[in-house]
Amino acid sequence: MALVGYARVSTDLQDTAAQRRELKAAGCTEIHEGFASGTEAGRIVRRGLPLVAAACCGP
Repeated sequence: MALVGYARVSTDLQDTAAQRRELKAAGCTEIHEGFASGTEAGRIVRRGLPLVAAACCGP
């Protein structure tokens, strides 16, 4: 079974490069990303997690 990861940052000054490296090192072959401030966090979870779940378990 393929491992799927999710990297997220909350400001424009951050990037997901370090998280992506760690997820790849952990064996993730598919990585989704999210970008949002704390006030937008709920919306990002709703958008990002279904992508990860679908990749793991199907739609």
